Amino acid sequence: MKNYGWSSLMIKFNETINNQIISFANQVIPIEYQSDPENGSGIVTDPHISLITDLEITYPEHKIREIIKNIPSFKVEFGTISFFRNDTVDVAKIDIESDQLNEIHYHLKELIPNHYKFDEYHPHCTLAFVKPGTCDFILQQSNYFRGINFQVDWINYNSAKGVTYPIKINQKS
Repeated sequence: MKNYGWSSLMIKFNETINNQIISFANQVIPIEYQSDPENGSGIVTDPHISLITDLEITYPEHKIREIIKNIPSFKVEFGTISFFRNDTVDVAKIDIESDQLNEIHYHLKELIPNHYKFDEYHPHCTLAFVKPGTCDFILQQSNYFRGINFQVDWINYNSAKGVTYPIKINQKS
């Protein structure tokens, strides 16, 4: 079992949305532009929204479960395709729009000990890791996913030990 160093919380998509994301990325991003040395391919094979990463592994899982199950279900909507850019790789992503998602992220950041390194939260779903400056052409289809929305009823807990399990939300104690 692989040890990841930190635990995280993420939102998974249903199979239809997963397939749509992966299919789009495979159709529009040529293999020669992809850049992910760890996976051999730059296309994301497990699309998701990271709610919060770098959770302190010593914080008890049962406490995280209690916090998560009390979160009310909420809706998220896909926005436009854009990039996080740096010198070594561009991250092609779909921006996610949801005021509730932002509020939940910052609330969890306060409640659960973590080492989350970013001051601002930019919810997104990664499409692919690509060589810098090679895939701006996909911005011509920046609205491809816009308006797709879904209700979030589960949040996945990913332990540092590589164990993942879903937690049903909206279950007030």
